[in-house]
Amino acid sequence: MATFPGGSPYAMVREIAGGFLSVNDRTFRRFAPPELDRIGHELDRMILQVRSETPDAEDLKAVQQRHRSLQRLTGARMMLQQLRMRTARRT
Repeated sequence: MATFPGGSPYAMVREIAGGFLSVNDRTFRRFAPPELDRIGHELDRMILQVRSETPDAEDLKAVQQRHRSLQRLTGARMMLQQLRMRTARRT
């Protein structure tokens, strides 16, 4: 059982969205399947939250920040899904 960076899955996902934690395959390998489920749930929740917040179209910095956050979160979700598929094939 690994510890989450930031202390909880929610904090970990917040750090990913903010760009303070970059993820790769090795980031997720140390977690057990139930922990990966919790991270996946928090990723989906954070993606919905970021998508629901629409900044003013004239505020370019806010629009760029929103897009960067969405890009980081969806990239992390794709890596998590790929890891799950690879581990499912092995068993």
